[in-house]
Amino acid sequence: MGGASELVVADSDGANERTLATRSLPSNFLSFAGRGTPSGQGTVIRPAWSPDGRTLALIGFAPVAGMRTRQAVFVDVATGKELSVPIRDGGSADGIEWLDAGHLLISHIGPKDAASQLWVLSHPSGAWSRLTNDLGNYASFSLSADRQSVAVARWDHRVGISMLEGASRRA
Repeated sequence: MGGASELVVADSDGANERTLATRSLPSNFLSFAGRGTPSGQGTVIRPAWSPDGRTLALIGFAPVAGMRTRQAVFVDVATGKELSVPIRDGGSADGIEWLDAGHLLISHIGPKDAASQLWVLSHPSGAWSRLTNDLGNYASFSLSADRQSVAVARWDHRVGISMLEGASRRA
């Protein structure tokens, strides 16, 4: 399997199109689709513009020590220079958005986690802090224009446990 994934920018009228970043497939790519949602539809991971319009953030993959590793990728719009920060614990990320010039909101599920939670990633340090900590799954979020409110899709799984005594002893 060959080909490439590209991050492309253009003016709002479609003029001045240019490619900022290119990665080769299959092991090194920029991601535009997340893991499946309960309805079986994949979530769309869109690039996120920094508040000053100088940097784009998105989710990508790159081979690290022979394994495909998910990353937060930051691309300087003027130069195309990339900075990659590994997603914590080798987990999965379904969305990324700038909160302010130095912090991003990411929905993340680690390999040992039961649910996708919201995390804050500091840029450029790469420090992580947890925003939510519950049994809900969070994905497909959007920030208000003033970046003071977030709308997020959350779904919960309901589980029932039944205990029957004596029924299994009947012949």
